Parts: sequence; structure tokens; C-alpha cells
Amino acid sequence: MSKVAVKLQFEQSTKDALEAWQQSIRDKAINIIQKTLPGKILSLNAKIAEVDANKEHLFSKSRYYEPSAIGTDVTVYPASSSSSDLDVPSSKKRKTDSASVNGETPSHEESAHVFTGIVKTPVYLSKAFDELRAEWDELIELMDALKMYINLQMPQIEDGDTFGVSIQEEALNEIVRSQDAAYNLIATPYTYHSARGDMAAKLVRFPGVQDYAEAIREHDRKSVYRLKMQLTDVRNMYAVVNDILSKNIAKISCPKSGNQMGSYS
Repeated sequence: MSKVAVKLQFEQSTKDALEAWQQSIRDKAINIIQKTLPGKILSLNAKIAEVDANKEHLFSKSRYYEPSAIGTDVTVYPASSSSSDLDVPSSKKRKTDSASVNGETPSHEESAHVFTGIVKTPVYLSKAFDELRAEWDELIELMDALKMYINLQMPQIEDGDTFGVSIQEEALNEIVRSQDAAYNLIATPYTYHSARGDMAAKLVRFPGVQDYAEAIREHDRKSVYRLKMQLTDVRNMYAVVNDILSKNIAKISCPKSGNQMGSYS
């Protein structure tokens, strides 16, 4: 029995709604390419120039060489007894309490000391990360819109005349790389606080070891050094994506003669 190719039939209202949605994606993407990307490049150029010109700027590398403004505090402040009881309910402590209730003498391991103390996080870097969050989020949103546009511009899969499709795929790969890089940038605060927390925990346990205090100071200095580079990285991503899209928009929008965005007719 021979197989018959399936032909899809959509209701006209469904076709119209899908075509209208796809057209809105196209309009949004063209606006991003023509206006938003160039605008972001220029605005970030201005912001980077401002950072270079103003040593007091939040993102200035001068803080790397003069770190006092960062406000790193490596003092281990004592935690209150109430917060110690509430915030550090270690398994060893629970075992000790349980053993005391039963009238047993806890072993040395069970009665291990629970170290408590507070090492403050510098407000300087928390504020800087808050300012960068908007840039990271916008980059991801714009790349997502462009990615959807190119995916919907790809023609029916068939043999021959694939040069335009290869251009679409290359542009799509660059957009995906930029979006993945933006996701990595979003993890910056987590990476910073996680690494700093490990060092702070060691400092709480061994407050006499000055190297742990110095490690925290250097960690903060390194993070400040990266702030301007984060702006530069975002600007460069926009510049590369804008360049490849603007130079190849003809093939990206119409990789094959007669190709149209809609595919429901």
C-alpha cells in the first residue's frame, strides 16, 4: 500500500492569527536591527567613555589601585547567641542536645564547636551588580527576539540553493553565542558571593590567619576590575551581532527567491 503525503489544512482564522503574530515578530526584529542595536552600541560607548574619564565612577578601574572606596571590611563581628541558635542548627549540635536529654555524655566529635561570626558584604559591589543587571537582561531579551525572527525566516528544507540558509545559520549561531554569554554574565553575582562566602567562612573559623582576610580584599578588587570589562563585553556582543545582521539582512530575510515568512498558506 503506497503512502500518501499529508497535506495540512488550517482554519482561516488560525492562519490569519499566526501570520499576524509572525509579522509582529518580523516588525520587532527589524526595529531592533535598525534602531535598538545601533542605539545600544552608542549608549554603551558613551558610558564606557564616562567610566574612563571619571575616576569616581562606580565602574572605574581606579578602585582596583585605590581599593579603600570599595569598603571591604574583613572584621569578624560576633553573632548574637539568639542568631547562633537560630541560624546554625548543625547536625552535630542537634546530636549533642539529644544526648544531653538522655543523660549521656557526648563524644568529642558530637560536641564539635560551631563557629559563628559575621563578615559583611561590601555595598559597593552589590550596587554595581544591580546596575549591570538591566544590561544583562536587555541583551538576553533582544537576542531572543532576533533568534526567533531568523528561525521563522528559514525556508522549507530542500535540496539545493542553501547558501542563504547557511548565512542564516551563521547569524543565528552568533546570536546564540551572545545570549549564552549573557546568561554567564547573569551568574556573576552568584559566582562572586559564593567564592567570597567560602573565604569568609574560613576567616570566621580562623580569624588569626591574615591570608584569608587578604584573599577577600583581593577578591573584591578583582571584581571591581571586571566591572568596566563587563560593559565592554556587552557592547562588543551588540557590535558583532549588529554587523553580521546589517551586512547580510537581504539573505537573512529572504534566503531563497520567493521565500516568505508565513508557511500556513
